[in-house]
Amino acid sequence: MVKAFFCLLLLAVFTVGKTDADFFDTASVLGNHFQSATLDLSGKNTINNNSLGFLFNTPGILPGGFDARALRLKNDGAKQNVLLNYNYLSGGQDFCQALRLKILKNWQIISEGSLSDLNLNFTLDANGVEDFIFVLSLENNDSGLKGKTCKFNFLFQTNKEKAAGLWDEEILDNEITSGL
Repeated sequence: MVKAFFCLLLLAVFTVGKTDADFFDTASVLGNHFQSATLDLSGKNTINNNSLGFLFNTPGILPGGFDARALRLKNDGAKQNVLLNYNYLSGGQDFCQALRLKILKNWQIISEGSLSDLNLNFTLDANGVEDFIFVLSLENNDSGLKGKTCKFNFLFQTNKEKAAGLWDEEILDNEITSGL
C-alpha cells in the first residue's frame, strides 16, 4: 500500500501543476548591409610628417603682414567628408574678426575671407593625403587692434560618407598677437 501511494505521488508530481514559461523572439530585416571602417584624420607637418598640435603661433603681426603655414591631412581610413571650422577661444574678438584667412589645396584657393567666417566642406579620399597652405593676414591698420591677442582652434570634423554616427575630429591650436 505504501508502494502504491508513493507511485501515485510521483506520478502526480510529474504530471500535475507543471508551469513552463519560455520566451523566444526572432526579427529578420532583409537588405541590411554592415560595413566596418576606420575614421582617423591626422594633421601632419609637411616637412617631416610629425603630428601638429598647433598651426599658427604668430607674435607681432603688423598691418599688411601675413604668416603662411603648411598642413598635411592624412586620412587613415574610409572616404570622409570633412568640415573645417574656426573656433574662438579667447582674446580680442575685434582682432580675431580683422584677421583674413586664405586656404589653398593642390595650389588652388578653396577658401578666402574673414577668419571668423571660416566654414569649409571638402572630401578626403580613403587612405589619402592632402596638402594645404593656410595664409593668415592682417589688412586692417586700426590702432584699436594694437597689442591684442587672438586664440582659436581650427576644428576638423569628419564623418564617413553615407554613414551616420561615425566621426573623428582633429583640433589645431593657434595664437596670434598684433604688433601695431
